[in-house]
Amino acid sequence: MASLFDRTFERFRRALRLGADDGEVLPAGFSPDLEDVSEIRALIDRSLSQTSAVAARATAAEIGQIYLALSEVGRTRFLTMLAEDYAVREADVAEAISRYQSASDASNREQARFDLQDTLRPPARDLLTLFNGLDIGTKFVVDLRADLRRIPERSSALRELDHHIARLLRNWFDIGFLEMRSIDWNTSAAILEKLIEYEAVHEIAGWRDLRNRLSEDRRMFGFFHPQMPDEPLIFVEVALLQGLADHLPTLLDPDAPLVDPLEADTAVFYSISNCQEGLARIPLGDFLIKRVVADLAEKLPHLDRFATLSPLPGFRDWLVAHAAESANPELDALRPILDEPEGVATAEQLEPHREELLRWCARYLLQAKRVDGRVEERVQHFHLTNGARLERVNWMANPTQTGIQRSFGIMVNYRYDLDYIDANHEAYANRREVVASPDVIGLL
Repeated sequence: MASLFDRTFERFRRALRLGADDGEVLPAGFSPDLEDVSEIRALIDRSLSQTSAVAARATAAEIGQIYLALSEVGRTRFLTMLAEDYAVREADVAEAISRYQSASDASNREQARFDLQDTLRPPARDLLTLFNGLDIGTKFVVDLRADLRRIPERSSALRELDHHIARLLRNWFDIGFLEMRSIDWNTSAAILEKLIEYEAVHEIAGWRDLRNRLSEDRRMFGFFHPQMPDEPLIFVEVALLQGLADHLPTLLDPDAPLVDPLEADTAVFYSISNCQEGLARIPLGDFLIKRVVADLAEKLPHLDRFATLSPLPGFRDWLVAHAAESANPELDALRPILDEPEGVATAEQLEPHREELLRWCARYLLQAKRVDGRVEERVQHFHLTNGARLERVNWMANPTQTGIQRSFGIMVNYRYDLDYIDANHEAYANRREVVASPDVIGLL
């Protein structure tokens, strides 16, 4: 059995490494588009019914190998079949509830409660749990969820499957299992290449740009999982500066003069990128920032400020929508630029409206909230949830076309003060209060 497992596992490992477009051959009876799901269903049934853990995982590895060789159409059919045929059955749940409600004594009620909990766990989750026992199975499940989330117009069954996989991954990627690493120019080339690929906020324009972001006045940190040691999960980029950053192009300029780290008084977080689409909505960034703040405070005790230079991707859309619904005369001077297509206005054209736009930006940040009390701006929600304070609003901090399209070039500093992180978090999480500096409040 061990040799069979080794051979099956090695084929699965090779398929995961190569991907679906690199010549991986499907076993007889399977087609790339998976027109007939009966054979793969039989394999799933066999895996779930096997009493030997080794045999069950060997069959799971075989299923994984087949999945990786499927086309996009085939993968969608597999996931749909998994979601519909291996879901929680309402009739089984109703029966389990009935047994619990009719239990005659405490002992029977306890057993009925355990049975109900088991009934609420879908067989699809049991199948995917088997992959956690394979060396590269964790990465497989992460990528499978990424495939699932890319399916357009997902059915209720697919959304439920996504929910169960997310719960599984939250356990597997609990903060206690993750390793925070400092990334520098001596980090393996394979990981550095992935950082260039995964950077989602400010594109890394090749190796020279990456070298600049790893220079002596910069720091980079990432979370890694022991089952995915060469795959960054999320990483954050930090600049060591004198004072808060207020201009993104200067921050990213590879020819800008270096700052002596021993003379810096501020650590500025200017980019945080999630690397694994399959870990969407799994909380990693909040833990990473807090760990990095603690690490820098210990190793560079002369730093007295930890802050971000953050985008406002929702500001322009919010202001345009607000202006369309409001007859507020304060918006009259802005209507000509709000009516223009995105990207038409330039920094020079926006300058006469600087005061009005900063005032409306402060209103957006301090007053624009959803029905549940959350702030409208998703980046702001992330930082307030983590315990940051809204510190400063910076005019034309990002004068690029993207910056002007999204927020008229405005960016924000959020400050992480170690003495107030917990209090700020409680204020927002429990009372939906936006903790802000007098400078920001003064813009209203």
